[in-house]
Amino acid sequence: MSYSHPEYYDPPASLAPLAVPNPPARNPTFNLTVKRSSSPLEQQQQQHYQYSEQSKRVRLTPPIPDSIAITPALPTTLALLCSATHLHSKASNLHSFLTKKPSSTVREQQYASAWLEYHRLEGTALSLLESVIQGVRDGSGRVGGGRLDLRARILAIEILVGRGDLAEAGRVAAKGLSETDKHSDLKPYAPIFYSLQASLPSPTATAASHLKFSKTLLRRALSTTSPKDFPQWIYQFHLQLFSLSSAASDFAGAMLALRDVEKFAAGRGDDNVVWATRVLRCRLVLGDEETGRTAMKDAMEVVCRWMGMGEKEAGSSQSKPNPTQAAGQPAPPPPPVPAAEFLKSQIKLIGRNLVVQFLLVYSLFMARTGDVKGAKEKLKLAHQLLDSRDVEPGDLEGWFKMPIKPVESYSTPAVHLPPSTLCIVPPPPSGDSITLQLSPQSMVYGMAFLVSVAVHRDPFGNKPRCRMFGVEGLRALDAKLSGSETLPPLLPTWVTPHLISLARIKVHLLLFSAELSIMRSEYVSARSELNTALSTMRQYDLWPSTAADDVAFKARLTLDEGLLAQALGRNKVAEQCFEVVLSLESGNPSDLTPLALLSLLLVRLSQGQRPSTLTPLTQQILDSISLNSSSTTTTDPAPASLKLVADFAIALTKGEIVRAKQYLSNALLVANATVCNHAKAAVLALLANLFLLTRNDQAQKMLSASYGLTRGMGPRKDTRTDGERESGVVGEENVGNARLGIWVGERLWQSFRRTDASKARRQEELNMVHRRVLERELNDGLS
Repeated sequence: MSYSHPEYYDPPASLAPLAVPNPPARNPTFNLTVKRSSSPLEQQQQQHYQYSEQSKRVRLTPPIPDSIAITPALPTTLALLCSATHLHSKASNLHSFLTKKPSSTVREQQYASAWLEYHRLEGTALSLLESVIQGVRDGSGRVGGGRLDLRARILAIEILVGRGDLAEAGRVAAKGLSETDKHSDLKPYAPIFYSLQASLPSPTATAASHLKFSKTLLRRALSTTSPKDFPQWIYQFHLQLFSLSSAASDFAGAMLALRDVEKFAAGRGDDNVVWATRVLRCRLVLGDEETGRTAMKDAMEVVCRWMGMGEKEAGSSQSKPNPTQAAGQPAPPPPPVPAAEFLKSQIKLIGRNLVVQFLLVYSLFMARTGDVKGAKEKLKLAHQLLDSRDVEPGDLEGWFKMPIKPVESYSTPAVHLPPSTLCIVPPPPSGDSITLQLSPQSMVYGMAFLVSVAVHRDPFGNKPRCRMFGVEGLRALDAKLSGSETLPPLLPTWVTPHLISLARIKVHLLLFSAELSIMRSEYVSARSELNTALSTMRQYDLWPSTAADDVAFKARLTLDEGLLAQALGRNKVAEQCFEVVLSLESGNPSDLTPLALLSLLLVRLSQGQRPSTLTPLTQQILDSISLNSSSTTTTDPAPASLKLVADFAIALTKGEIVRAKQYLSNALLVANATVCNHAKAAVLALLANLFLLTRNDQAQKMLSASYGLTRGMGPRKDTRTDGERESGVVGEENVGNARLGIWVGERLWQSFRRTDASKARRQEELNMVHRRVLERELNDGLS
């Protein structure tokens, strides 16, 4: 029989043992006489109970019908525990309200009242739990005293974590773990306390010492927990080891934990857990610089084939002939299958959230290796899944309850706890399921927009898709960060870390948007986006941070500042920015290092330095690329973007026309494969310059192609009048990237002078328009 227990309003420290009335046998709900306040929020969330100063007790007045039999009263400690659970549940219902920023004065008053109510409920529940622990210690809780003590400590840990008192929560967990050694009946509670204590961060210990302590604790838990009776906790401990190692950038430890999970799951026959670990491995290897790209590809293609997106997917539409099709006629294209149906079985096994994360990771990997077309296909599937309305339990909070084979027989009694209301272990593992802790839905949406901007990174067109994804992603993130949209029902103390994670995604999107604006000669927009990125980093304490991710933010922001300064003609400032990037990257070089070196090379070439004097700088570029590549062999080459950088740098400083043509041709092939139109325009222009004096016809073709690309990178609006259009006046709609357009246009004018005077005059008019637009943009950008 379950009971709905009453609330308690501010009981004093000297609260006497609660005298719980006899509950009715058929209707176990207490009917209490309450006094409600006038505030609308308090009418929904608060109940004030009659309090007697003389007896120092909460007075309950439930009406009991005479015709219903009375059952014996509950033990005092059990009643207190049930009441504390009820109060904690009431406080947890306020999480969704507290995670939304108030939007008006009335809402601010309600918000403040809700916070007071939250702390009142949780504080009262903690007082009751202390009474339970003290009652068990004094011997008054004779019925299941040890188990009541441990249940009270588990609930107290949840409340303390919610209030941000991690030090006290750790002490309660350590004491609870020691209590489990006092009797054999309490042993089944030990895994819970192992998991809780390992998941609690230490506010005083360093990150390295806490990581070492948590790993030692979890390994001890694995050695003392029976895999036959508690397989769910074996999974839980290994997954916690994986989370701790990956958060600390210990990729070897994280990979070892995943192998242990996969081995244990394969031995039990939990195939869904096996595939979940393989998906997690794909997410891990993408950020591991030590893992070769061939190994990454093999790991991801295994999962891709399991999801039906390999060769089977490509050839399935032509495997079965149509009996009604006439001979010799081509088969009609098969109808598109929604992603939710296409991946239905995989979603059922490992959850929609994890499938989406794999698609995002795989699309990033394909774009990095040069297969942009395939990356866009996988990205399209991910967006279809995100747009589907089939939301599963836990998607909003970021967890997935994965079924496992149940235990057939227990050699020790199993512990069944109610689902946790917090995210320490949400929900706790049971005999037939485990819980995968993933990213909340708002984080997954932000990552989807970020990956979309990275994959569709093309400045060509009036409305490029990367601009559209960037604008929509920033709008969604601003709504979360400003409080106009509700956050996931997280703990109030966990809202700030969640907002910081969203702010990091916002900074990434702003930097991508600024780089796109620079490529399209939109310098005013680029300056605004960089300023917003810097203010966001300072607002959320990302700029003074020394974390690896935040240092990468500083390096990338400084690199973009240098690129903007270089575009505006401030070469000295640009050179300083690139040197700062190299100093920031000196300890842990990344892909930004060769980009900064190439930018520095271009600045020094523009200042009149001879290419032969810059050969050492080119060698630094090649050395940095080989350091960032896991291998220099042909079976495991560098990423396509870095190969493009290397070929471009060698061609600029080689000093041999034939070799320069060869390297520029290689760079052109990479630019075509990766759909890098901004790089393609520059490579075609340089390649045509080598043919200008020997093969004028070939040079014209390449220059015309490059000029068309520059016109498409940010075309302006046509501001001409009707009379000007009729008279043939050249308008600004022909101007895209003004700076590159002038350089290419001048070479086209030289080429047309030899073959067609009318085209040369037309090109001279276009060049004048480019100069006028560039002068105006430089003045706007420098103002």
